[in-house]
Amino acid sequence: MPVTVGAHHLTLFTHDMDRFIRFYEEIFDAETKFDLSEPGPGGGTLRHSLIDVGGGFALHPFQMPEPTGYEDGSMQMGKRGHIDHLALKVHDEECLQEVRRRLVKAALRMGPLQISALSVL
Repeated sequence: MPVTVGAHHLTLFTHDMDRFIRFYEEIFDAETKFDLSEPGPGGGTLRHSLIDVGGGFALHPFQMPEPTGYEDGSMQMGKRGHIDHLALKVHDEECLQEVRRRLVKAALRMGPLQISALSVL
């Protein structure tokens, strides 16, 4: 039996924290628990947030003073950066279709999004 009770958060990098937060709040009704700026390693200011996406799990994105190389990622599987993808679980088919509708709508404002393999487990 695992000694852990689940995952708490996933840390990743972004070059646009405002866009990142807006995406998860608008698409998934996520709640930003904190959004802080503080001195970064080697100078400059880093910004990091904790975004509650439900089920006791959060995203912890960082916007570093200097790019890390992982901010933009790629649409090609295996070349997406340090983390290939994140899968979020929804309650049912109706909720899944609402998230899909929001994603399609967001693509009109935020730029291209890849929507694939959406399913209810």
